[in-house]
Amino acid sequence: MLDITEYLTRLIQTFATHKHLSITYVCMLAANESLLFKRLTNGGGVTLKKAQRTIIWFSDHWPADLAWPADIPRPTPSPDSPAAQNLNKSQNDSEINPDDPLTKLDARGRIASPNAFVDRLGGIDRASYDQVVRQYADGKPRCHRTPRLHTGAHRVLCALVRAGDRRFVSRQRGAS
Repeated sequence: MLDITEYLTRLIQTFATHKHLSITYVCMLAANESLLFKRLTNGGGVTLKKAQRTIIWFSDHWPADLAWPADIPRPTPSPDSPAAQNLNKSQNDSEINPDDPLTKLDARGRIASPNAFVDRLGGIDRASYDQVVRQYADGKPRCHRTPRLHTGAHRVLCALVRAGDRRFVSRQRGAS
């Protein structure tokens, strides 16, 4: 098992190499300390608090196309972090297929079968669907806002946008 300084040096090197950034710059981003890597490789230490914050930063900003090192425990990314958004996007992309018959639109450009659509999402009830339409459709009070990540409302809204529901045209333009 690796110790905390080895964890940090591996994360710094891997991230910097993958992103084509200097190690000094990555240390500045992750720990607000440009000489962190140099100190760690020269036998210096780091406080537990700084190490935890730095590892959490890496977890929150880890690229989606780069595997996290298997021998380093990864904290769960913060809900509003880029890594969580990438994870949420990939999970949502697998839930709704625009060619699926359940996502067919009616003559007005709305989901033809809301109950079947909600059933496909799993774990979401029809009331959540109706609430999203009432609050987040174009022209509604929250049309320029987005529900909190990792909530049923967020999943429903993302699925409706991907399905092409016309009540969310402004979001579809922004997503493309």
